[in-house]
Amino acid sequence: SEMCIRDRLSTIRVQCAAAINEYSWKMVFASDEREFNSLYSDLLNRTTALGYSKIYEYDLTNAKDEADAKNKLSQGN
Repeated sequence: SEMCIRDRLSTIRVQCAAAINEYSWKMVFASDEREFNSLYSDLLNRTTALGYSKIYEYDLTNAKDEADAKNKLSQGN
């Protein structure tokens, strides 16, 4: 159901946000570019495993739908 999908995406969103927050701080304080790149790679792997692409696809679809609706309203249709 739609509610179940939203709940699942919400869980993924929270988990990805936590990973992004954790790794971005580690990356800020990386001792060198090699450590930074390693942390960045770890972050990408972790968010991919968590299902970040599902959130991206869902948000992109919603953004397009919203933009289409706004365009229709502005055109008077």
